[in-house]
Amino acid sequence: LPQSVQIINEQVIRDQQVNRLSDALKNANGIAMGANRGGVNENFYARGYSLGANNIFKNGARTNNGGSIEASTLESVEILKGSAALLYGGVTGGAVVNLVTKKPKFEYGGEASVRVGSYDFYKPTVDVYGPLSDQLAFRVISTYEKSGSFRDHVNSKRLYVNPSILYKINDRTDINFMFDYLKSDYTPDFGIGSVDGKLNKYVGRNTFLNTLWAYNKTNTSNGQINLNHQ
Repeated sequence: LPQSVQIINEQVIRDQQVNRLSDALKNANGIAMGANRGGVNENFYARGYSLGANNIFKNGARTNNGGSIEASTLESVEILKGSAALLYGGVTGGAVVNLVTKKPKFEYGGEASVRVGSYDFYKPTVDVYGPLSDQLAFRVISTYEKSGSFRDHVNSKRLYVNPSILYKINDRTDINFMFDYLKSDYTPDFGIGSVDGKLNKYVGRNTFLNTLWAYNKTNTSNGQINLNHQ
């Protein structure tokens, strides 16, 4: 394939317990997270270009990615670089990142898991799928995340829901309806400044330099209809 393409597959995402898009893109050479804007939104750079919102795709179409993208429910992450990114992204020659969501299946199944970590972090995830008829299948994925921080007064609450329905018109044609919703409430934390590269010895790492009522609240929703014909 005469193009620079990299795919981070479902097994890697599962093995590494990927939680944010930045966790997945650590596996991609030439791409780095350049900023996190107080922990509110991740911004990536590739080959000297800022990707921004225009070069982040979901299932092949540009998507609204307000807030940090939820990556724990992705099936894979596809990355086009250089001339391939310029051709399909139409924005920069850095890279195009395509998020591939999990699809419905014509078999019953599901999974429930809970992730627990430091600073009162816990995150339950539920994934249920199966057929509704010979031609119709569904899938619903949902996560809830709540956490504190080593910094005083900093906390986070996130709710993500991703329902989808697959209609199999015939053996060669199907149509997929997908919707996802992310509600993210977060205390922006821009860290502690330094003078001459040194921290003030009277300011601990837990010190929160902002107003106590500082907040960032994001509601992001996306809807897609994909028609596939072989």
